Amino acid sequence: MEADGHVDASIARTGTSVVDPLAPPRSAPGRRRSPSVRSVLEDGTVAAIVIDAAEVDDDPASIRLELAVAEGPHKGEVVAVTARDLRRDPLDLLAVPATITVADGVPTVLLEG
Repeated sequence: MEADGHVDASIARTGTSVVDPLAPPRSAPGRRRSPSVRSVLEDGTVAAIVIDAAEVDDDPASIRLELAVAEGPHKGEVVAVTARDLRRDPLDLLAVPATITVADGVPTVLLEG
């Protein structure tokens, strides 16, 4: 995460199960993205809220966030992102408003606060 609160992340619809897309976005140079992970949101911007946050067991620098989409055709759906280097306690992220932006199929998340 950069100082301005932006999180580059892969997003996948979770439904009732947790999807854990650990691969970085395909735009990251020198990194690959899992072919099974794709953005389920169309290009655009939607408001969301963090409903769950937990450290990733095998990567202490990563936090898995679940966000509820708050508007648009996907309102009420839950998406999961895995963010690296947030340097924040997962419990402090609960109920934090967020903005999800998808551009050319690549999502980013802006956390408020």
